[in-house]
Amino acid sequence: MADVLVCASSITGHVAPMLAIASHLRDAGHAVRMTTGSRFGDRVSGTGVEFIPLEGGADIDDSRLDEIFPGRAGTSGLAAVRFDVSHLFVGTMRPQWATLSAELQRRPADVVIYEGAFTGIAPLLAGSAPRPPVIGVGVIPLTLSSPHVPPFGPGLRYAAGRAARLRNRVLNLLIEKVVLRQQQREAQAAVGDCVPGARLSGYFMNGLRVVDVFMELSVASLDYPRPDLPPNIRYAGPVLPRASSTAQLPGWWAELDGSRPVVLVTQGTVDTRDLDRLLGPTVRGLAGEDVMVVAVTGGPPVERLGPLPANVRAATLIPFDLLMSKVSLMVTNGGFGGVHFALAHDVPLVVAGNTEDKPEVAARVEWAGVAVSLRTGTPSADQVRDAVRGVLKNESYRARAHSIGEDIRRSDALGAIAAEVDARTTMTGRS
Repeated sequence: MADVLVCASSITGHVAPMLAIASHLRDAGHAVRMTTGSRFGDRVSGTGVEFIPLEGGADIDDSRLDEIFPGRAGTSGLAAVRFDVSHLFVGTMRPQWATLSAELQRRPADVVIYEGAFTGIAPLLAGSAPRPPVIGVGVIPLTLSSPHVPPFGPGLRYAAGRAARLRNRVLNLLIEKVVLRQQQREAQAAVGDCVPGARLSGYFMNGLRVVDVFMELSVASLDYPRPDLPPNIRYAGPVLPRASSTAQLPGWWAELDGSRPVVLVTQGTVDTRDLDRLLGPTVRGLAGEDVMVVAVTGGPPVERLGPLPANVRAATLIPFDLLMSKVSLMVTNGGFGGVHFALAHDVPLVVAGNTEDKPEVAARVEWAGVAVSLRTGTPSADQVRDAVRGVLKNESYRARAHSIGEDIRRSDALGAIAAEVDARTTMTGRS
C-alpha cells in the first residue's frame, strides 16, 4: 500500500471532493494524509485521515474573503479576476509550499494528489529535484489554454471553425500577455522564492500539462470539444456527495407530491451573505407561477428571505440526495459540484453566476443544452421567471440533462483515481 499526501486549498467547494478521495484511498488500505485549512481539521480527522493544517496565509476562511482581502468587494469583471488570482491563488503559493515541502521532508510520500487551486504544487513540479508521482484533480472546469476553446475566465461562448480558432488564439495571447501579465510575473517570482532557480515552463494556468496525470472531475459531454487534449488529462466524472443515512426533513416535505413542478433555488453554502443575489429574485419572479419553489439558504435563517409567497417553501439546509428526485429544475449560481449533482439526477438548470469559475460553468452547461445561462450574478425577477418558463416548457433541456446524467452515472471518479495511485506506486516499486 502507498503513502499518499492529499493537498487542497482552503476553499469549501474544493475540500469536499478531495476529502472524499482521501477517505476512499484510506478505506482501500493506503496511508493517507491531507493538508488543507485548519477549519476543516475535524472533518478530515473524522474520516480517519491524518490532518496536516496549512500554514500562515494559506489558512484562509473562504466565507470571509472580502474581510480577509480589503479591496476585493469593490472589484468586478477583469479587475476581480486579477485580484483573486494575485491574492487567492498566487498569494497562497508560498505558504502552501512551506506546508507541502515540510511534510514531504518529515515523511516522504509515494504519491501526491492536489486540486488545481493548490498552487503550492507548482514549485514541486518546476524544481529539478527528484519528486514523487503527482496526480492532479480538477474541481473546476479545465483551465488549459487551446485554440479550440475560449480562454478561461470570462465565460465566452464556445464556437467552432477557423474564425473561432483565430479568435481564441488572439484572446489567449491577450489574456496571458496583457490582462494577466502581472499575475504571471507574480507566479514566476513565487516559484523562484520557493525553489531557487526553478521556473514555470509556461503560462501558470497550464501547469496541469506537466503533472503525471490530471483527473478532471467531470465528463467529456459537459466540456467543449478538445481535439488537442494532452494524453495525461482524463475525464474521471464527478465525486458526488454520499447519500444521507439519516436526515431530518421539513414539515412541508409531503407537499412535494408531484402535483406541480418543483423548482429548487440555491446559492450554495459560501455565497450566502446576500440572499437577494439569486434567492430573492427567484422567489419574487416565480410567486405567481404554477410551481412549488424550494429555497435553500445554505445556512442563513430563512427569515432573511422575508415574507414568502404561498408557493414557496424554505429551509437553511436540506438533504439534496433525497430532494433531487422531486425536482424539475434547479436555479443556481453555478457551483461546479452542485451542477454535476443536479445533472446526475437528470435535473436541468437556470444558472446565474459571475464570480470565481462560475461564468465558465454557466457557459458550458448552456452549450451542452442542459441550462439557460442568465450571464449575470444578479438577475432580475423577470429574467429568472422567463428562463424557468423556457426550460420547463422545452423538453430538450431535460432530455439533454438525462443524457449527461447517464454519462455521470457511468463514471467512477474514486475508482479511477485509486487505480492511478496503484499504477504510480507499482511503477515506483511500492504496492
